[in-house]
Amino acid sequence: MSGYDPSTTVINYFVSYYLELNIHVHVTVDDELSWGQLAAIGVSPDSLTPYECDLVENNFHDNPATHVYVFYAKALRDPDTGVEPLGWASEFGAFINKELVNSNEGLKVLWLTDRMRTEKVVLLHEVGHTLDVITWTSEGEEDYCNKWGCIMAGADVWWDIFGGISQIAAFFSDTPHYCQDHVTLINLRDKWSVAESWIP
Repeated sequence: MSGYDPSTTVINYFVSYYLELNIHVHVTVDDELSWGQLAAIGVSPDSLTPYECDLVENNFHDNPATHVYVFYAKALRDPDTGVEPLGWASEFGAFINKELVNSNEGLKVLWLTDRMRTEKVVLLHEVGHTLDVITWTSEGEEDYCNKWGCIMAGADVWWDIFGGISQIAAFFSDTPHYCQDHVTLINLRDKWSVAESWIP
């Protein structure tokens, strides 16, 4: 969204971290959407609901078979609960609540003092959801990791109420990461079923 760009420091970390996992990520920052463009498709730019995020996906993102999209929004809101989360994921990608990530409230939710750290945690966590780097309980709910410092750790009911994610040790790390169990779940070929790698 216009005026809510991703942080270069965070994008560089994201690329370098995935390279350590032997995954070559190519990042393109483009398609900045104006408030007028969003309003034209029925999106209220102040605070995007899940339905409005679907509208953004359907109108502006054209390669879900080969790309993970991350949309940096001004704000996100769940109309059913009134919760304003730091981010959430969809089948095609993730949405980041840039205003909250950059705010003092966002820092408090993750117990951090560094906005770059907050954005790293939220970006890696939500992209992890998109890549299905998750396990499930027998009841069909996400089984959040209990490994110390894993970026996919610790979301629970209490934290969800406050729109946060409790990654414990990941809070305080300049290099947040997935635990080895979650790393082994990354399988891009199963995710997209494309025979050839994407070359930008």
